[in-house]
Amino acid sequence: MRYLTVLLTIFLMMYGGAAHAENTLDMRSFKNIPIQHEGRLKPLDSFARITLKQLSGQTHINELSAIDWLALSVFDPQTAVQIPVFKISNKALQKKLGLPDDKELLSFNALKPALEQTSSDLQGLIEKQSSALTRGEQDLLQLHENAATLTMLMRSFSTILPLDITLPKHYRDKLEDELTFTQLAKIEQQLQQDLKIIIEQKGRDPASYSPEDLSIAKASFHIQALRSGGENNTLLRIIPSSWEDNKGEWFSPWAVLLQGEGSPASAFLLSQWGGLAKAYRSQNQELWRLTSADILNETSAQSEGQISVKLFQLERIYVSGKPYLWVLGLYSLSLFAAIFALLKPGFLTLKAPIILTLTGIMLHAAALAARSYILERAPVGTLYESILFVTLICAFIAVIIALRRQNLVPLIAGLSAAIALLFAAPVFAPPADSLEVLVAVLNTNFWLATHVLCITAGYGVCILAGCLAHGALYIRGFKDDSAAWLKLQQSIYHISLAALFLTTVGTVLGGIWADQSWGRFWGWDPKENGALLIVLWLIWAQHGRASAKLKPAAFTALIAGLNIIVAISWFGVNLLNVGLHSYGFTNGLAGSLLTFCGIETIIITRLYIAAKKQEAK
Repeated sequence: MRYLTVLLTIFLMMYGGAAHAENTLDMRSFKNIPIQHEGRLKPLDSFARITLKQLSGQTHINELSAIDWLALSVFDPQTAVQIPVFKISNKALQKKLGLPDDKELLSFNALKPALEQTSSDLQGLIEKQSSALTRGEQDLLQLHENAATLTMLMRSFSTILPLDITLPKHYRDKLEDELTFTQLAKIEQQLQQDLKIIIEQKGRDPASYSPEDLSIAKASFHIQALRSGGENNTLLRIIPSSWEDNKGEWFSPWAVLLQGEGSPASAFLLSQWGGLAKAYRSQNQELWRLTSADILNETSAQSEGQISVKLFQLERIYVSGKPYLWVLGLYSLSLFAAIFALLKPGFLTLKAPIILTLTGIMLHAAALAARSYILERAPVGTLYESILFVTLICAFIAVIIALRRQNLVPLIAGLSAAIALLFAAPVFAPPADSLEVLVAVLNTNFWLATHVLCITAGYGVCILAGCLAHGALYIRGFKDDSAAWLKLQQSIYHISLAALFLTTVGTVLGGIWADQSWGRFWGWDPKENGALLIVLWLIWAQHGRASAKLKPAAFTALIAGLNIIVAISWFGVNLLNVGLHSYGFTNGLAGSLLTFCGIETIIITRLYIAAKKQEAK
């Protein structure tokens, strides 16, 4: 990391210090310029949000939006290093590094001494097993990783930004336009040869060099430093490949120059980016608007149909609109209205909470459809996405049952489950909801649309049945409403049968997929065992009811326990970090899961005891 910060310091010294004016540029075209990131093409605006969220935990920095911050970082790095953007949540680490603890965010310049101080510890930390790292060590590694990300970002266009160095006249006469790395590379070989002669004649002591000798030595050193720093700079993949061997692959400006990916098309695109850099540094609004639109059009043409501006615009609306916050608000309002209508039947009718819930469901479905359209797959491929889908299932089936039974209890049960899941969802969300692409074996539309949809729908129906069983036990034990108890018993029975059907079919489909992908139908993988556990629990409850071995209160208590079984099968197996279903691994949630299971066990036991007493009467 010390080498990285030294190179960055040199890099910043080499660029003209064009004072940064307040940005008033039109970012509409710039936002939609495509970049290949996390395995898919996305608009620069999404990339900016994800990157800024990774560094700062925010999607805005004071008056700077994410896209404004990105433009500043790549086109005016001298100013960018002064912008507070790094968030350190670990106060102990902050104190250990001697960093001010009265500021929420720190700039790269403020962090630089601490980065240099701890750079010697990095290799040892990298070689340690992740499970053996302390919280402070993990945060320190993350801090260095974030610093490296910003460094790569700020140096993305060091190939085309103007250099603040002086060359003897006979070199300058051979170059065109202002001095950039691309121009300097044309005379690199001659610079190296001349420097070699100077060293042979005058030695390595700069004190004996003439001003012209010093300028040759500095230029030679600077070009080596830039080249060295650009070798692994692949963050900003904005240039589509022009060669058949790499069709579909995109490259950063440095990769184009250093990895043999250059072509007349990529050279033209890079020249356009150079013009955009000039427009930004001079705050020329008209030139910026025209050039960013030209880059968008040229990139679209070179990508040969890989991108859709309308799709990018939809992604920007989806990410910035935060639809699930609106859905959460609508469901919460509907739950409040349903409870109020249940307590004050003369004041509110069933109609008000139903309308609110249906509005939330439509927005929820539209958000999932948009996500599916953007990713071109069923929106249930990750743990976060499965939560969003299960939430929709809970609300949708609850409103259907409430309408058929003309009863608010199923609606309250379904909305309670939906709201709880939506509150938990951000814990599992990727940074800035980055709409991540799945690993190859999982990114199969047919199986995502069959097995995964079926099993996650089964989760949703199980949770709804479990929450409804809680309500039924409460009504039986503390309200002694026999008519409502019998109606809820019927609903719970039918819903649990649907849950058994969906989870069984989903588990079998998963086995077929596993056979096609991994060559075996069943391998006792934790995720497979979790799905089987739900099926066996439901079979136990249904057989106990059918054989009259379980009385209604006991059957209902077992269905209520589905919440615990689903939590273990859905989230608990991910804590084991073993098996082929590695896409769902999570850490640090064991305590929360155990707390939930413990509280649920206490609640269900208390409700069952009360219901059993009434049943005995």
